[in-house]
Amino acid sequence: MKNYVSKLIDRNLQKKRESGITSYVLYSVLILVFYKLTQLYSVIPFKKDFWDVFIIFTTTLNICLGLFFIISIYFETTKHTSSIRIKLNNNKRNLLDELLIILVIFLPFGFSSLLAYHDYFYLNTSNWYSIIISILEFIFFIITFSLLKYERKNRNKIEITEGSTLTNDDRNWFSVTVYLLGAFIIIYSIINLHCVNSNIPKLNILIFSILFYSVFFIVLKIFQLKESDNFINALEKFEYEINMKNLSDNDIRIELQKNYFGFLISDWIKYNYDLINSFENETDKEFAYLIDESVADLQKRAHEFSQKNKSSISFIEQNKNSNILKLEKDIINKKNRFYYSKLKEIEGFYDNSEIEGDQKIELTHLRETLIEKIKQINKSH
Repeated sequence: MKNYVSKLIDRNLQKKRESGITSYVLYSVLILVFYKLTQLYSVIPFKKDFWDVFIIFTTTLNICLGLFFIISIYFETTKHTSSIRIKLNNNKRNLLDELLIILVIFLPFGFSSLLAYHDYFYLNTSNWYSIIISILEFIFFIITFSLLKYERKNRNKIEITEGSTLTNDDRNWFSVTVYLLGAFIIIYSIINLHCVNSNIPKLNILIFSILFYSVFFIVLKIFQLKESDNFINALEKFEYEINMKNLSDNDIRIELQKNYFGFLISDWIKYNYDLINSFENETDKEFAYLIDESVADLQKRAHEFSQKNKSSISFIEQNKNSNILKLEKDIINKKNRFYYSKLKEIEGFYDNSEIEGDQKIELTHLRETLIEKIKQINKSH
């Protein structure tokens, strides 16, 4: 297992070298994009023909957004995993990632809405292209925002990834709808762009718009590379911990499953049984230790109040029972929190159709064990 961690680090570094995409390369590309934007800005008549330029600019952004819809759904529905695994949902997007994704959708929607507003209130015409595109983009913006909000809500819960098949399929109704929506926006925008009557050269504005929109994706890719670097750094630190603490193969396996790649179902169930036994032993030892500490403290206080053995014993007996009851209540609350948290984890994926057969039986037994322990605690106290 020690060699396996080293191989994981080497494999990730090798993939990074082979791809040729590094943060330095992306920073260089970003600088070149900004440089080209400044060059194009100086030759585009923003001040003289602002609204004509704005129409072409907005339409191009809508074409880019349509492509973004199609590409995003394709890549989100073509991920594979080697086996069914349970893992903590703790590697979700950061706040800046979410803001960039929201901006990618919100900017074309905002510009299209502004264009529709300007034409209606200042030119007394209804720009049906901008109105229709704004409505479609607003609907998708709300869907995306809701998905990101749901993702944040479930960040620290358990999720299940499927086995050797696709984690999702792009033949479902949502994926097909997004494909059609993206294709409609692209085709409708190209037709509208072709019909724009303007003497302004469109090519410079098209290039400017595409480069402007690409900035968000370059920055997002930089963040993703940073996350990949953090993953490699975490593995390197774990490798150092393995050597310093001389961790066993079983300890290494559990840490890899718990913090990096997730548990196989059977391993996760076994891990939780071991965790329950370990937790109960530790809480029992903690309770016994706290009682001994409490009695020792009472004896010390009793000696300070009185030098007579009889009164000292009386002082201890009067306070011992109340202290024990308080300690018992604290331990009971601690056990309840632990068992309820584990039960909540199971409930998060218990009805998943991918779990079946012996694994479903084992998971049901673990669930019933936790329920029974909660009942015993509440019944006895």
